[in-house]
Amino acid sequence: MTTKRRKLLTRAEVEARVSLSRTTIYRLMDAGEFPTPIRVGRRAVRWPENEIDEWEDSRPPARAPRHNGDAPPSGGGSDATEPESEADSEPDRDE
Repeated sequence: MTTKRRKLLTRAEVEARVSLSRTTIYRLMDAGEFPTPIRVGRRAVRWPENEIDEWEDSRPPARAPRHNGDAPPSGGGSDATEPESEADSEPDRDE
């Protein structure tokens, strides 16, 4: 009988693969929203790759980046190209 070995991922590999921090992964695990690892040693755990695959497949697709830049349009009435007046700048400090 042949036993198929499943690939086990380290925490660092899981973090890189799912683009989440250690803290976020453990918060999601506590909430029951992320696969829990299996213990492979006294101080070592690993995640079965197939469980991470299934978790990734269950997530909604990433949102497309904005085409008009990162920041939303400003709602202010001033023109961004207008130079700052002396009244708006910091006062000179005498030392």
